[in-house]
Amino acid sequence: MIEKLQFTCTAIDGLALQGRSWRDTSAAPKAALLIIHGMTEFCGRYDDFASYLCKEGVIVYSFDLRGHGLTTPDALNRGFIAEKNGVDLILSDIDCVRVKIDEIRTGISAADLPLFIFGHSMGSFITSCYIKRNHAKGLSGVIISGTNAKAGAAAFGKILARMQCFFKGPKSEGKLLDKIAFGTYNSKISPNRTNKDWLTRDEAVVDAYIAEPACMFLFKAAGFADLSALLQEAGSKNWTQAVPNEVPIYIYCGEMDPVGVYSKGPETLYNWYRETGHDVTFKVYPGGRHEMHNEINRDEVYRDVLSFILVHSQNKVLSRGALASGPGESA
Repeated sequence: MIEKLQFTCTAIDGLALQGRSWRDTSAAPKAALLIIHGMTEFCGRYDDFASYLCKEGVIVYSFDLRGHGLTTPDALNRGFIAEKNGVDLILSDIDCVRVKIDEIRTGISAADLPLFIFGHSMGSFITSCYIKRNHAKGLSGVIISGTNAKAGAAAFGKILARMQCFFKGPKSEGKLLDKIAFGTYNSKISPNRTNKDWLTRDEAVVDAYIAEPACMFLFKAAGFADLSALLQEAGSKNWTQAVPNEVPIYIYCGEMDPVGVYSKGPETLYNWYRETGHDVTFKVYPGGRHEMHNEINRDEVYRDVLSFILVHSQNKVLSRGALASGPGESA
């Protein structure tokens, strides 16, 4: 039986972060996974993925990022992270959620299960910055989906976003910024049925995304500045040495994912990890688009993620008590 529960934890600035967990009470627990979702979506979109994993003994946790979902349900603040230090706040949110899920895991006698982290799209940039700053403390593995490791025009994008913040306000909608960032993402897809076809070949998923108000919103100007800052930090070369070599990495993408410049960006990240001697695996799914966990071959993707978790679930890296020194600091 799959048990789905909601939880709340308080961020360092007082924001109530809304999360959820998935656990099959009839399956022997083998590992735990924390999912960091992408831009303009919410953690509930991972229900099928999480339900599959928990049936195989993986307890899954996620939460709606600030500016998203139930954490930020009002239109005025949706797509807004913070006026300043937005990246620092997002990364500190992960620590707050980890403390909360450690409490939950203790209550179900699962505190010592190995903990993995999964980041998709914007969540992959957040995850990369997080494991860079806190050296992947307490993690038994890292899974990166739909990413890029090429900063590209991120610096220019941040300047444009900050200019809009100055002239129109940090909570002004980033219509032009959105067009610049995503306007060409359908360019290699023909015919175009919708402007979100780049997400997946599964038309039902695309239609559900478009019909969902919690997805179809524009990032605010300050939100785009924070996104650009994340891209800049995640796209800085030579940072993978900050992640301990004993922490395995799995990077995957769709061959036709424009976010990763059609697999070039994820391959760059893979090569960086190879250069620093990590145990890293890289897979490109032919014909796949941005959301491989929502693709027409999602069953294959689910199995690959599960296999990575189970193979590395014996790593003697425990999450309990791992955050005592705080993000970015040495123990």
